[in-house]
Amino acid sequence: MTQFTPDHENGHGYSTDTQLERRTERALSEPLSVVSLDGTPIDNINETVVQVVSHSGESYHVDAEVGRCECPDHRHRDVECKHIRRARIALGLSPVSTKILAAVNVDDQLGANTPGPVVVTTDGGVVDTSGENLEDTDDGRPDDCECAEWNNDSDIPCWPCYREGFDEPANTKE
Repeated sequence: MTQFTPDHENGHGYSTDTQLERRTERALSEPLSVVSLDGTPIDNINETVVQVVSHSGESYHVDAEVGRCECPDHRHRDVECKHIRRARIALGLSPVSTKILAAVNVDDQLGANTPGPVVVTTDGGVVDTSGENLEDTDDGRPDDCECAEWNNDSDIPCWPCYREGFDEPANTKE
């Protein structure tokens, strides 16, 4: 578990070893469920007004895109509370780095009931958390092939194709 210096010592509530803000750590580690307003799983990636339910059964409506929540922390302190942060992370609106995830005891249900989260690696790449297989299309090219997007007139394959052993770009002039 990440250790914190008291707010009055460092002025920010950040972890001294990872510079992780206290509310972000709580948003990642506490058992919070992000669901639609009617309590069902979120399947629409554009749904940003959600309900965040805690393990105690307390729930708050959150507008993750705007950054509003009904909880006392947000209303009285005008801060981005743990509910807003959890909703933004779970919905994929706020990417979270692998470094941060490694520093926190992440709740097992972080991405349950939502289309997110987006996990960013230290080299700037994004981890696919959807569970979908990104390999093997009918033509043998990876599903994330980008040959048509950037090198239509080149004889160099995109990175996903090169990574899979292709020396030439996909035939994009069909």
